[in-house]
Amino acid sequence: MVNNCDYQLSDADASELKGIVLLPADIRRQLLVNYVSDRGQAALLNLFVQFIGAANSVVKNCREMAELLLVCEGTHPHDAEKINMPTLFGAMQGVVLANSCDPTGLCEGCAYRLGTPANQCEATTCDAST
Repeated sequence: MVNNCDYQLSDADASELKGIVLLPADIRRQLLVNYVSDRGQAALLNLFVQFIGAANSVVKNCREMAELLLVCEGTHPHDAEKINMPTLFGAMQGVVLANSCDPTGLCEGCAYRLGTPANQCEATTCDAST
């Protein structure tokens, strides 16, 4: 299980990322090019490592909140903990799935369609890849 605090960002880096995460890919790329130009490649590598830790923490907290909501709505805790939720690992498996086929004709929620919840859930992408 991922530690909820497996990341450490300075105020400056958190502020920088706070703006970057809201922008489209081409602008994110340019801002990261500027970041590495100003701070160096080692700083960018550390930023990426810390960002993955923060993203894993967000994923874990989303799962905990979803389980809590289900329990509050009457689902037994043992059933609530079985929900299939997106993870970064599942999303990486989903990239491989999506790259293996043409999305034309696939339903909007298909595990083979990049970026769908099914395409980012570990259990679903494992099932779809076998």
